[in-house]
Amino acid sequence: MQILEHTSTKLVIYSRPLGLWTLTLILVLFGPVALLFKIDSIIQDSQVLTSTFLTFIPWTIVAGWFFFNNIQVMTNTFSKETQILTQEKSTILGKRTQQYAFSEIEDILIIGADGEGIPINPIQILLKSGKKIPVYLDLDFFKALPKAKETEAIVRKFLELEEETES
Repeated sequence: MQILEHTSTKLVIYSRPLGLWTLTLILVLFGPVALLFKIDSIIQDSQVLTSTFLTFIPWTIVAGWFFFNNIQVMTNTFSKETQILTQEKSTILGKRTQQYAFSEIEDILIIGADGEGIPINPIQILLKSGKKIPVYLDLDFFKALPKAKETEAIVRKFLELEEETES
């Protein structure tokens, strides 16, 4: 995650999560590599062949879904001039742009602040409709929460949202 521009009228947050891409690639390649190590026993025993493919096919589907869902570059541009958040996601399959009016934004959430796991989308914008919009993608096992809190404060201040009170 990188803040490309932070002025009084514009905030641009960019993410190209190389760590997440590496993990995703490892997950995708794990199935075929594991299959190669068992190829001799698979060829000799049809029962092993059946059980291997019954395991390999779901693994490939889940790893493929994870791959296509997370191999992306995300740019969020907050513009006070237009009062619009523009989110661009560039994936292997193309570019998708969505816009949200500042008036739709209700709050900013830090996901995983309770210490359970490392979220891939640590900061999300909550819209009045209940929809959550990720601000950036990241996979940082050591600095996820401090970075999320710092970024949340920047976005909250830029959008002039009230500070969240801790109970």
